[in-house]
Amino acid sequence: MRYEIGATWGSVSGDSSETEIFITEGAVQTVPYETVVTSTQTGPLTKIEAYGTRDEVPFNLDIEFGRSVMNEALIVHRRGTVGAPRVLVVGTIHGDEPAGLEVTAILRTMRLEDPVDLWIVDNLNPDGFKAGTRQNANLVDLNRNFPRRTEPVGKVAYWLYSGPSEGNEPETKALASLGEQI
Repeated sequence: MRYEIGATWGSVSGDSSETEIFITEGAVQTVPYETVVTSTQTGPLTKIEAYGTRDEVPFNLDIEFGRSVMNEALIVHRRGTVGAPRVLVVGTIHGDEPAGLEVTAILRTMRLEDPVDLWIVDNLNPDGFKAGTRQNANLVDLNRNFPRRTEPVGKVAYWLYSGPSEGNEPETKALASLGEQI
């Protein structure tokens, strides 16, 4: 997969020949990762339920917002400005399409010129990512499992299988809940 990021995010283009991201010179200003304020977090992740409201969720900290089928933590990272327009970015939904991880890595470190309340989910499908498959551990294509404007697709083991019912997978439930909170 090849992605080219131009002067604006509206000019992202891609083809399926290789997995690379090319950034036009000057299109994205990044700051060295070492200069980004991060937590000294050790031990278990804080769960998002520990916070009463969206505004109580801290910045620059990885927060668990759910668990995958195989009990892997689903993590969101918040950075930016309180009260600014909110943006949720999911890097990887299909385990065999990792290019989004490079995009979220850029978003975690780039200089934010305009106020934004940025919520970053690097990987919604850690089980599929580990297995190198499109689907989660239940063989469901998470992109087709969301509970809105979806139609049943295929049967178990079909590569686009949408699951036994819409929104039933733990990963889609967790992301839907996160989206509502944000």
